[in-house]
Amino acid sequence: MPIHVLVWDLETVPDLRGFAAANGLDHRSDDDVRAAIGDKFPKHVYHSIICIGALIAHRDGDRWVTDAVGVPHIGERSEKELISSFVDRIAQLSPQLVTFNGSSFDLPVLNARQHARAGRATQRKAALQQRKRKEPL
Repeated sequence: MPIHVLVWDLETVPDLRGFAAANGLDHRSDDDVRAAIGDKFPKHVYHSIICIGALIAHRDGDRWVTDAVGVPHIGERSEKELISSFVDRIAQLSPQLVTFNGSSFDLPVLNARQHARAGRATQRKAALQQRKRKEPL
């Protein structure tokens, strides 16, 4: 089985709703939330992933062979689906990862967004269970 290389990059935008919820700005406009963020670079968790560009290749003798090129984005699928399909592909191939600024931005953002999404799902499930307990039988 060939050893794969995955060259990838994230593209993100500020997660205004996530920042607003975490900072008590739930009912404020996007402009108000942007003003609260200011010029500072948002924490990793406050970057919504909008695109994950990737190239997968393997070595064949003295040349590289491209196996796949893709640029899935939120116009095609949700952020959750982008993350899960990318993580699943990494698990499937166990490739060498190649990225610019990956260890200080891309990987931490990917990790933070995956955990944030899991946390939101857990919170929604707990709220639903709480509502069910309060409903009369």
